[in-house]
Amino acid sequence: MVNDNEYFFNVTEEKDIVERYKEPLYYSYRCPVCGSRHIVRNGTYIRKALYFDGKTVQCKAITIQKFLCRDCNHSFHDVPVFLSPCSRFCIGMIISILFFDGSVRSTAKKFDVSRSVVRRFKFVWRHEKRKIESLKIEAWSYKNIIEQYKHKFGYPPFSTSTNLATV
Repeated sequence: MVNDNEYFFNVTEEKDIVERYKEPLYYSYRCPVCGSRHIVRNGTYIRKALYFDGKTVQCKAITIQKFLCRDCNHSFHDVPVFLSPCSRFCIGMIISILFFDGSVRSTAKKFDVSRSVVRRFKFVWRHEKRKIESLKIEAWSYKNIIEQYKHKFGYPPFSTSTNLATV
């Protein structure tokens, strides 16, 4: 698996994605409930994104756009692909923690998180780890993992109903 000097994929790739993220200028979404294109912006909120830059955990504030469907009054938001729903951790950091080959204590120390976070990740998302392993990706990069996962399973990783909010 992964030793102390390596990570599951290049952590600077995720760092670049998170730091260069800007809110899109144009949205062409449909309502997830009724499918209508009659949506309007409905404010924003700030969400913290934690990512690992190879040495320490970094935090960046990300602005998330909320939307409101005018036909069915359903409210929804646009979460960037690098963020895990209902969690402040970026997907790359979660994948790195899941595939780090070490004890819970050494993993927590390496990624500067609590041991309970590591235990929760390894328990709650063990099925996601098996899915990622089943992809048999040759070039392990952040983009390849997301694209291959979406292609095979139809949704991005860590977006299923099982998340940290339910634990």
